[in-house]
Amino acid sequence: MRRKAKHTELMMMRAWSLTLLAIAALASAAPANAAMRTWSTSGEGTKIVALDCEVCHRDIGIIIACKGPNRPAEVTVHWVARETGRNGATVPLMITIDNKAYNREATIVHFDETGYAPRFEIVADDPLFEAMQSGAAVAFSNGRKSVSITLNGSRDALAKFRTECGWARR
Repeated sequence: MRRKAKHTELMMMRAWSLTLLAIAALASAAPANAAMRTWSTSGEGTKIVALDCEVCHRDIGIIIACKGPNRPAEVTVHWVARETGRNGATVPLMITIDNKAYNREATIVHFDETGYAPRFEIVADDPLFEAMQSGAAVAFSNGRKSVSITLNGSRDALAKFRTECGWARR
């Protein structure tokens, strides 16, 4: 009997360990539909934004907001937001597209829905902006958290963004 009780206890510990591993994996992963997302735009003129999704609700991985013609746009990456942080702090952000790294300094901005997300500026002729239009996926890492976001549909969405924002002639 004692042997059977030990075996049962061992099996229960293994089951709990596997459960905890599964929960940890789900918590650190991007949303399950991340690969099925398609980039889109919302708004027009200098009020346009580009997003990594068509029907986002509150699940925006990345948003690029126009700030006017000949002005840098603001890129906010919600999917690498941290639960804790300091609003206004500067942090390094590593961005990779097609095995090419783009390092940026990002400013931390607090959002009630997502936490402390990195935000950086991008300009029309930035090689990163060009790469986002032609790559398959973009990976972001803030040192503690990494995420990959599909660039499916980004060519058309970012071309429209470029025109509407006043970065290109109409």
